[in-house]
Formats: sequence, structure tokens, C-alpha cells
Amino acid sequence: MFMEHKRRLARLAPLALFLGGVAMAPQTALATCASGTCYLVTGHGEGVLAPHQGVMDLSYRYIPQDRMLSGGRSVSEVYVPAVDFAGRTLILDHHRELRTINMLAQVDLSYGITPALTLAVSVPFYNRRLHEHFDDVDLSVPDPGTFTSADGSDGFGDVAVTARYAVHGGERHLVVAGVGVKTPTGEYKLRNHLGEINEPTVMPGSGSWDGLFSLYGSYRIVPDAVTGFVSASYRMNRANPLDYRRGDVTTLSAGAWGEVTEGITLSGQVNAVRQGRDHYAPWGDVPNTGSTMVFVTPGVRLATGHETSVYSHLQLPVREHVNESNLAPRYALELGMTHAF
Repeated sequence: MFMEHKRRLARLAPLALFLGGVAMAPQTALATCASGTCYLVTGHGEGVLAPHQGVMDLSYRYIPQDRMLSGGRSVSEVYVPAVDFAGRTLILDHHRELRTINMLAQVDLSYGITPALTLAVSVPFYNRRLHEHFDDVDLSVPDPGTFTSADGSDGFGDVAVTARYAVHGGERHLVVAGVGVKTPTGEYKLRNHLGEINEPTVMPGSGSWDGLFSLYGSYRIVPDAVTGFVSASYRMNRANPLDYRRGDVTTLSAGAWGEVTEGITLSGQVNAVRQGRDHYAPWGDVPNTGSTMVFVTPGVRLATGHETSVYSHLQLPVREHVNESNLAPRYALELGMTHAF
């Protein structure tokens, strides 16, 4: 019953943009040292595949974060706290943020087990974050602090495993529910230039086991031409061995895609992301963490072979609101390749 729709999903695998693979991709939140990810619906991460059919997606994301915000207003300076893990406390207004450049690459693999069940794994094998700030700021005196660009990070991220099940389907519509887990495979205790444990959100991994939940629905508005979708996901984060827990992430998305000419497909969507506050057990809720953001995301896919496509998406913020103050992304660019086998 789902066969024709599944085959079309496989051909359109790299289409839209939003969740980093509906509860599949490990996402990094804005926090004390702002780092980012894009939240997208990519097609392969939401639907189900035919039995013994697989899809491999290789993607690269570039996300500059240098917009200084206080709430939703642009400001000229952003001060955020540092997490002192040795002293088990927070140091408020410890450093002044300048920018974070996120360069992320991952491979997503999906495989059909039954006509309704697909298993998937997301492997973020490259996580590089270049971070610049003024350290040890003292607001009681005219002290700009000490500039450093040595507190970024580089490493393997957190692998996520999910199962997606088609709970309802027909000739023109499909509803898929997903559940999964993000594993603590990435490094979360890297040291900064002073030899101290670096800020949590600059790390390649979170150090925690997190629950992933998703719901996806699509409808062929114009058969074999235009497909619309809605999508939601929730990531329930847990505390790591350092007693630090990143805020839970809720994502909502809606959009459509359609083939404008043979081999070329255009897509567009609106994405909303809410990140809760981080929590550090000895202190409580962490100031300057958590955000609500809305993006619009145009995309294009080019079929380069019968089972292979290349694609690009550009995620543009239309609303960005942070708690207290922090850095926000200027845009997110994703480039990728999908191959069905």
C-alpha cells in the first residue's frame, strides 16, 4: 500500500530542511558559548522505505553565529556566564561573545525492515566550531578582558538511532511516527586554552543519553508534482556525568516540494524551534540559555543519476529571540548528496 509513495520519498530524499532528520540528528543549542545547527526536514529522515531498500545521505552545514541579541533586539555587546565545573558553580558575565562558526558534516543511513518500519542511524563524524570571545571580563572596571580564539572544538559527535513506523498511509498521504535515542559518543570534556573543561555547547557531544520523538505527515497535493508536509519532533535531554543538562528541543515545520522540470525539484518550508534553558544541578537553570527561532528555508535538488541526487538548502531566520542575551545564527547553509540502494 505504501510502495509507490516510499519509492517517491526515496527519490526525493534530500528535499526540504528543518530537523536535521526529524529526531535523528544530534542538535546543538544556543547556550553560554553559542553554537548552532540547522533544523530541517530532509525527506529521508521522515518517511519509510520499502523492505531491503536503503538511503545514504551525506551532508555538510556551515552556520555563522555573530548576531548579538538581547531578547529579540540587536545589541552591540553580549555577556554570558562560564560554567566552572571544578568549583561546581557559574561565573556570571564571565566573557563577552564575538562569534562562533559551525562547520558540521554527518552521514545518515536509513534502511527498510518491513513495508511500514524503517531503521535509521545518524553519524556526525565532523564537528568543528571556531569560537571567539573576550575572557575574564570584569564589569566593575573598564576591562575588556582577554581576547581568545582558542576555545573552539573539533571532534566526533553523538550518534543517534531511530525507528520510524508508518501508522497510516494511502495513495496520496502518509503519517509516520518515530522514536529513538541519541547516544553519548561525542567528547564532552574537552579543555580550553587554560586547561579547564570547555563550555558545554562548544563540545562535539553532550555526554548524555537523550530521547527522540517525532511525527511526520505528507500529502500529495498534485499527484507526481507537488507534495506538502507537516512535521514535529521533541528531544528530551538528560543530564550528563558533569550534572549538566541541555534544554529540551521542540521543533515544528511545514512546507512543500515539487518537480519544476525533469531532474530539478524545488522546496520551501517554515521551521520553528524552541530550545529550553540548560540546567546545571549545583546552580539550577543556566542564564543566557534557551531560545525561540523561526526560519524560512528554500531548497533545490538536482538528480545526477537514477538513484543519486545533490542538493542545497539555505535557512534564513525571520524571528530570533534568546533568553537574556546571546549570539544567534545569521543563516545556515547545507550542501549534500543522497544515494538510494
